[in-house]
Amino acid sequence: MRPATVLAVTDDADLARELATPLTHAGLTVTTCANGLEALDHLRATPADLVIADVKVRVIDGVQLCRVLKSEEFRRHNRIPVLLVSAAYLNGMIEPLAREVGAFGLLRHPFEEADLLATVEGVLAAPTVPPANPAAAIASSGRVLIAEDDPDIVESVRAILRTSFEVAVAADGEAAISALQENPYNLLIADYRLPRRDGLAVVRWAKERHPFLGVIMMTAYGSEELVTELLRSGADEYLRKPFDLRLLPDLCRSVLRKVDLRQLNHQLQRRDLDLIEAHARIVKSERLAAIGEVALAIRQELNNPLTVLQGRADLLLEQTDGLSDAAREDLRSIRDTALAIWDLLARLGALKDDRTVPLTAALRMTDLR
Repeated sequence: MRPATVLAVTDDADLARELATPLTHAGLTVTTCANGLEALDHLRATPADLVIADVKVRVIDGVQLCRVLKSEEFRRHNRIPVLLVSAAYLNGMIEPLAREVGAFGLLRHPFEEADLLATVEGVLAAPTVPPANPAAAIASSGRVLIAEDDPDIVESVRAILRTSFEVAVAADGEAAISALQENPYNLLIADYRLPRRDGLAVVRWAKERHPFLGVIMMTAYGSEELVTELLRSGADEYLRKPFDLRLLPDLCRSVLRKVDLRQLNHQLQRRDLDLIEAHARIVKSERLAAIGEVALAIRQELNNPLTVLQGRADLLLEQTDGLSDAAREDLRSIRDTALAIWDLLARLGALKDDRTVPLTAALRMTDLR
């Protein structure tokens, strides 16, 4: 494998190690960034021969990072091949997105070390990065809010989207926030420069309250710094004016699919937490049951000695002569202690049969087809 520089983008420490260790042993130089924003900052200062990006990374995911690297604003990075890493159960959702944004390939995780090395070698050996191959449009619907003060742009965008989406319009930033407060929307298309409150302020406000809202920013001013700021503020995609209106419906669908993916990831993370908590409860139950088993064994061993101890104490206490008050008090204490030990072992032994624990709540299945 020829010497090369690889940028791995993931916030999963295990995945970072799975990528870096074999690639470093193969003679490649590997740098790891925790998210897409860090990757963009790194690439602006240091070139790379290959980007390997996790599709589940937070802040800016691998799909979004790939599209940005293929954009006009990052044209000096357009030819860097991007290899997306996806968990096997997400492949059906990721494949069309990967094609749309021009990713070189999709690496399924978990993977074998040999498969990783062979894939990376194939990418680095390719003479050119293949052009983006947009996936066929997938029928989608949703509520779209357009925040734009130019009536001509508003009418053009509304005309191209109205056949597939329910479209509403806000002429300034305050109107956009009011609309988001009053009605639920799936997607916000906002101009960077809006009267009364600018587009970035609207996006920041919206993402704090509606984290799964899709956002497309429109701007007439394109630069690496501005794009990074838009993405940092919560935009999923951006359009530099003027843009081809015919591409907008597919871009909207792409963003909505990414929103669906984020929601799925969130649900899976919640499910993982539920399973972890359920496992902890099961372990606790098993430990209590083990205590019960031990208590039963101890009770069986101590049953006869405790019976004898209690019986002898009672017999001695029935004697009317020959015992001082102090001796009688000691005998009562011995008898009561024997009874207390017996009761404690009985209650501990009951844990052996108490095995019912609450598990995770039932989950609803979604047919991804």
